[in-house]
Amino acid sequence: MKKTLTVLFICVVLKCVVAQENGKLKERDGSDSDYTFGKIGRSIPEKVEEAFKKDYPNSANPVWAKLKLDWTVTFGNGMFRSIATYRTNGERIDTRTHLLVQEAPQPVMDEIVKRYPIFKQKRVILKLEEPGKPEIYNINVSEGGKTVSISFDQNGKMIR
Repeated sequence: MKKTLTVLFICVVLKCVVAQENGKLKERDGSDSDYTFGKIGRSIPEKVEEAFKKDYPNSANPVWAKLKLDWTVTFGNGMFRSIATYRTNGERIDTRTHLLVQEAPQPVMDEIVKRYPIFKQKRVILKLEEPGKPEIYNINVSEGGKTVSISFDQNGKMIR
């Protein structure tokens, strides 16, 4: 019985290893790649790295990842961690930063508290920055047993 279970266990492990190899995604350039973290086998395009350094010259500890054709970098941005996404030509798509609610602009805070008086101040708010567009502050609140995602512009006006 032990031999049978051991052989069965080895077969399952081998099957998983083979399935993982066969399940890798093929990039357009023909290379195997899933969502790749940390040290990237291929070098980060020069335009992407230059754009990032220009956009965030004081960033700390950047960790790069690639998904399909976009490059994402997670980095220290002051006292917060941010995630910026770039196209291969160096164009920044967006930057997302999780902030403590009290770090949001005062008009946003005022509007949240006005709409949701029982709102907990210890929550986190997502600041979304897209080039050429105003900043958006997004927060999830519980309403009637459901979680609702609400967005505000920097003046506290609700959008979406």
